[in-house]
Amino acid sequence: MKMYEMLRAFVVGGLVLTGAGLQADEFDSSKMMTQYSNPASECCCDLDSCCANSGSRGGHFLFGVEATFLAPIGSTGVQTWEFADLASGANNAFTTDSSGIENLVPAPRVWLGFVNDCGWGAQVRYWELNSSATNTDLFTPQLITGDTTGFNAANTIQMQALDIEAIRNFCYCDWNVTTSFGYRHALRDSQGAMNFIAQVDRPTIIGGQTALYSGASSSISKFEGDGLTFSLAGSRPTCYGIDLFWNMRGSCLWGNSYSSSSAAAAVGTPFGGANFTTGAVSGKSDDIWIGELQAGAQWSRCLPCSNARFFLRGAFEYQYWGSTSGQTFAEAGVFDSGVSGMYVSASSPESSINLVGFALSSGITW
Repeated sequence: MKMYEMLRAFVVGGLVLTGAGLQADEFDSSKMMTQYSNPASECCCDLDSCCANSGSRGGHFLFGVEATFLAPIGSTGVQTWEFADLASGANNAFTTDSSGIENLVPAPRVWLGFVNDCGWGAQVRYWELNSSATNTDLFTPQLITGDTTGFNAANTIQMQALDIEAIRNFCYCDWNVTTSFGYRHALRDSQGAMNFIAQVDRPTIIGGQTALYSGASSSISKFEGDGLTFSLAGSRPTCYGIDLFWNMRGSCLWGNSYSSSSAAAAVGTPFGGANFTTGAVSGKSDDIWIGELQAGAQWSRCLPCSNARFFLRGAFEYQYWGSTSGQTFAEAGVFDSGVSGMYVSASSPESSINLVGFALSSGITW
């Protein structure tokens, strides 16, 4: 009985002392805030202290899907043909040099991750771009000479990036900040090819009839490697329910680059023919630097009856993929003496590639 009375007196006395020490005009509701109490607009800038006393949300998953629309700017290989009618002096030529490849193309990005209640986590990201362009002009009679020429040319580019990284969320002043560091595997593959044909009416003075020309060229430039990737991102709420955000990423990769070029030309006449083929190949260990930048705005809303938040966002995006080494070049030519001639060539690029465009994405954290 005495023990019960002592405990009762201790509890009542403690409550009285606590109530006396807390005046109504001294109450500050912001001191009751814990990390993740409102992920869209609040955070605790003393993360370690908050983690020790927080439990309002706990760990959560991240998932997002993004459609980037980017235009590759830079050479993806050069294919050239040139045809000359020596009797009339007329010349016709065409060069691909990424013709048509620099349009905006969709390139998906997806990510999945988990962050614990102290802001540490991990995520996997994947991005891919595929673009192609063709140029075709078959059996077109030339106005001056009457010669018939035609060609078909195509360029393709494929780019991929896979990231596996650790992430850390924290707050700096009014910014929600995320940093990451991890592993990246990347691929850049550019290819081009062209075929050319021509039919020429030979002068009667040298036997008449026709000469048939055919030519082909191709080029490949490929890099695939592994390395390190790191990023820094930030977001902050505005007064209109929209968050501003930005993120920057850099990657340094080591791997192997391969490039090749080939060219072939042939002519056939009633009195004989000729053909010529050349090629060049290069392969070596290489390294490239990749830089990425995004800046835009995000809208988010809590989903009813769940501890999840849905978001939509749009942003400007820019990527830089550094140049590879080992450019190759090949050329070939044939002619019908005194009548006509054809020249074809191919070169693989070693220049950098810039990607410029925008991104639209949606996702959920829960």
